[in-house]
Amino acid sequence: MSRPSLERDYELLFACFQFPWQAIYLNRLKGWRKRCRKTACFLAESWTTMLADSPQYFRILAEMDIVFTHSEVSATALSRLLGKQCYCLPFGVDTERFSPRHPPAARSIDLCSIGRTSPGVHQELLQLSSEEDFFYHFDTAQSFSVRDYREHRIMLSELLKRSRFCLTYKHNLNITHRTGGDEALSPRFFEAAAAGAVLLGVPPDCQEYRDCFDWEDAVIPFPYEPGEVKDILRRLNSQPDRLMSASRANMTHSLTRHDWAQRWATVLSATDIPPKPALFSRLGQLARRAEYHWAPA
Repeated sequence: MSRPSLERDYELLFACFQFPWQAIYLNRLKGWRKRCRKTACFLAESWTTMLADSPQYFRILAEMDIVFTHSEVSATALSRLLGKQCYCLPFGVDTERFSPRHPPAARSIDLCSIGRTSPGVHQELLQLSSEEDFFYHFDTAQSFSVRDYREHRIMLSELLKRSRFCLTYKHNLNITHRTGGDEALSPRFFEAAAAGAVLLGVPPDCQEYRDCFDWEDAVIPFPYEPGEVKDILRRLNSQPDRLMSASRANMTHSLTRHDWAQRWATVLSATDIPPKPALFSRLGQLARRAEYHWAPA
């Protein structure tokens, strides 16, 4: 990687790292501490197992004014390591991209499963799709790369906007070796909710989930073990008013609370930097879209 040098002063350096080891890139940016009045970063995956295995990467962040991580348990552990207060910043979503258009497209996909799934539940859903008029969309590839990540995000949003249900299972159902047992929210919860799909699954047992998804039927319980899939879906499909209310609530709460604009407002507040007019403009646009989704049909 090249060694760019900052040639002028900046109000804020904000760094996003998918993994903690990427913090070493800061060492390649000459003058970042002297040239930036405030500095902050966000760690998208920061499990306590990573802190135990590779603390040297996290210590690079000690020079940051504010450190955000994806979960409360990670923020607490990182605060102990760095000797300074670190904070949880939940994931967000581009609700402009993920929320349905006006008028919305038909929800022609009955159930969408992307990423984490249950092998047993998957087999039941496959059988249901072969026996009934039930469109089950699911992953058919593993460890694949995408041609263009922007196109991939567009396709994901278009699929979710056309889905009635979306499976949302927490990390600790199948990757405890990686999480070390940490309970945390994943981006899929925010993406599916913003698209207005009804979330089915097992949510994480953590405060940030309870804070972010505190409305009725935000995630409707759906087992990770097979055996009840058909019965649960039939019961839910017999309650169209409940499903419509859940879909609308998911969209409106996402627009007014979980867009990346709201997360950016949190970052600016923490670093004592005044928001720019463009942020207020976007927040206003999101509020107007939320009013549309909450209006009676």
